[in-house]
Amino acid sequence: MARDREPGGNQGGRRPAASRRIGPKARPGESGPKSASGGRAERAGPLAPPFATLEGEGLILGPRAVLEALRARGGLLRALYVLEGRRDPATEEIRARAKRLGTPPKALPRKAFDALEGLNHQGVAAIFRDLGEPTLHGLLEGIPQGAPSAILALDHIGDPGNLGALLRSAAAFGMDGVISPKDRAAGLAPAAVKAAQGAIEHVPFLRVANLNSALKELKKHGYWLTGAHKGAPQALPDFRFPTRTALVLGSESKGLSRLATEACDFLVGIPMGPNAESLNVSVAGAIFMYAMAQSRRK
Repeated sequence: MARDREPGGNQGGRRPAASRRIGPKARPGESGPKSASGGRAERAGPLAPPFATLEGEGLILGPRAVLEALRARGGLLRALYVLEGRRDPATEEIRARAKRLGTPPKALPRKAFDALEGLNHQGVAAIFRDLGEPTLHGLLEGIPQGAPSAILALDHIGDPGNLGALLRSAAAFGMDGVISPKDRAAGLAPAAVKAAQGAIEHVPFLRVANLNSALKELKKHGYWLTGAHKGAPQALPDFRFPTRTALVLGSESKGLSRLATEACDFLVGIPMGPNAESLNVSVAGAIFMYAMAQSRRK
């Protein structure tokens, strides 16, 4: 049964209703350390001291990501490591904040940072106690019933760089949360945290066991599912977003899955010229999220 339409909502393009953090050490049988939100790190095996983490801790890499973490949850800092001789404004602010928190940074030689070979650390690494992984129930309970809201749902985005870029856009354009499945999708691996540029401290990122079940739960809470879809009957410039919208983005290779497509209330596309078939998902997502933010301001 189709849902009643939102008063004043644009119904064009509506489909009929259809039915950086590296976390705990790897356990035996795992291929490598997980991020605090379940993402797989980009190297096999647990990290060597001093960068090894315990259960309930996460390692964040890079000056921008570490600085944003200190600003957002400095009280959870357990250890901070900085490359000997590194001097720049961001690192100096990191040093000052850590000292005020009673956890002064430890200067390490470049050889010590070799333990992070293959990870883009830029000479700054910090270990934080984890806040705990957010849940869909917790996210929705924290948003007042009936209040305007925008959530991003990712249908198996596989590239950590794309995930990080989408998280950065989600923070920039005021999304209330980002949802992604646990299986066959990128998590908060170092490349994602690096690309997010600190956005993980400002927008909740949660992973669900079943994306389709999560989409149904969003509908129960009054969200209208809007799928980004090439060749959709509704063009983005003409679309009016409902006051509670969940934007659904498909994977890099396959786009929206059949089940996600059927779950969507609207399918919307970005008009493009003849010289390009499609856009990178992080670029398309940023365009959609900007349009949603502009819509909320009107």
